[in-house]
This record gives sequence, C-alpha cells and structure tokens, in this order.
Amino acid sequence: MKAASADEQARVAGVMERILPVSPRRAGLLNDGRSSRRCRATRWSVSTPRRCISLEDDLFGTYDVARYSVERIPDACFIGYSRGGHRWVGHHAEVMSEMADLLRAHGESR
Repeated sequence: MKAASADEQARVAGVMERILPVSPRRAGLLNDGRSSRRCRATRWSVSTPRRCISLEDDLFGTYDVARYSVERIPDACFIGYSRGGHRWVGHHAEVMSEMADLLRAHGESR
C-alpha cells in the first residue's frame, strides 16, 4: 500500500475505518473465506454481462476462482492484476471504469 497514491491510501484507510469492528460480521466473513476458495462445477444460467475481477495477491484466494468461473460462464470476461490485494489498491480507477462500462453496456442492451 505504501506505493499507492495518497488518494488510494486514503480510500483504503476509509474502507478499513468503516469495516471495523468486524466481530458482528465474523460468521459472514468466515463463510466468504470458505466459499471464495472453492472451485466447483456449477451450471451457469447468467444472462447479464459479467466481469470477474481479481488480484493475484488477494489473501482471500479469489484469483483462481475468478479464472475458473470465467472459463465456465458464457461470455464472461476476466480482469486480473498481479498486485493490489483484496481492495485492488492502485487499480481503483481501472476497476470503477470497468464497472461503469459494464453497467453502460447492460443499459444499452435492454
């Protein structure tokens, strides 16, 4: 995070302040951790545009699951970064741009 811009550091610090205390979310966080690392065959019937965005150094282990999912979800797009952790530090503008593009494209296709 030290290599991130001051704006990015402030964004991540704000997220950390808002998430605390985590104790009320303990059960949900544990469940997220268990389920996000599992790759299992699923029949997909997703009919909206989709993006799987993950970072290799996300300690929740979402990168491999995202890649696995994209291989199985028709017309899905994988966007991956090597560094940035779970909060995509240093990639916020890019991730927000991808999300905005996805929402625009979905709105136009309706």
